[in-house]
Amino acid sequence: MKCNLSLVIVALAVLAVGLLTDAASAHLAAPGSPPPAPTNIRASDGTYSYMVKTTWNTSAGATSYRIFRADSANGNRTSLAHVTTNYYDDYSAWGGLKIHYYWVTACVVDHDCSQLDDSTPDSGFRGLETPDVSASDGTYTGWVRVNWSSVQSAESYTLYRGTSDAGYTTSISGLTTTSYNDTNALRGISYYYWVKAVAAIDESSIGGPDTGYRNYEAPEGVQATDGVYLDRVRVTWLGSPNAARYQVWRAPTAGGAVIKLGASASPPYDDTTAASGVSYDYSVSACNTDETICSQRSSPDAGYRGQLAATATATSTRTPTPTATATVTRTPSPTVTSTPTSPRPTASPTPGGPRPIYLPLLLR
Repeated sequence: MKCNLSLVIVALAVLAVGLLTDAASAHLAAPGSPPPAPTNIRASDGTYSYMVKTTWNTSAGATSYRIFRADSANGNRTSLAHVTTNYYDDYSAWGGLKIHYYWVTACVVDHDCSQLDDSTPDSGFRGLETPDVSASDGTYTGWVRVNWSSVQSAESYTLYRGTSDAGYTTSISGLTTTSYNDTNALRGISYYYWVKAVAAIDESSIGGPDTGYRNYEAPEGVQATDGVYLDRVRVTWLGSPNAARYQVWRAPTAGGAVIKLGASASPPYDDTTAASGVSYDYSVSACNTDETICSQRSSPDAGYRGQLAATATATSTRTPTPTATATVTRTPSPTVTSTPTSPRPTASPTPGGPRPIYLPLLLR
């Protein structure tokens, strides 16, 4: 009996020692006492634009924690949550750089919590929201228009620009509006744009990028030949600043689809596919080297390919003039034969008298 009693006493002594050891390691007082208040409470200062994260060191013996929030160090404290972790994400925190104060108490299960005033609060706030960025794609020939969303409590904005998404090479700070016309952008080059919201106590994350470009001016002075050539229509135009190539477009003047004929580095362009005698409207657009960025089409000009003149063949039916044949019947002169009956008289001219005439001589 004495032996059993001795064993019981020893066992009780060992148990008591163990309990005292556990109590000392847990910093607990007598049973029913709350755990010590959490230490090193930290609330995020603008790290997140959508919440305030509060963290703390765990308390020995604590199984849960209660989080409280107030708008000032001496303000009314409101219970936010009861958690079993050593952090809490406050999504209900006000935006616009509103500062909140946070306290944490340590509890056993959901009761026996440490005193609220035993914890040292810390302030925190939601950061500025990240702006949404958009840039115009060839809408304007004089600039690139960059727009971004307004951010609550932002005092200014910083705009960044680069020629690739690897990073920016130019920045403009102190902008107080939510748009900017980038007149320094070169025509036909695609740029990347970012924007950051800025306040005295915080800066947002950089929003973007979005790409945008300044367009070329549509070519002027477009002219198409009107039947000058039989084998083509020649199209000419005035060059557009900074353009590397030009696209030539055609549509039937009477109506129909607009088609791209081809491209040229400079005028003129000869349309050898035009149908002879058909009128077409020609227009031209200015482009970069690879024709990925092009201007609006120019005002059209009508032109047409010439035609050969028709050859007229005349067949003349002519009645020949009749040939008159004249037959001349000629009657021979009669032959007078004179037979002298007597010898020709010999006449001696009479001095001063008439000369005798012989009839045979007259009739010969």
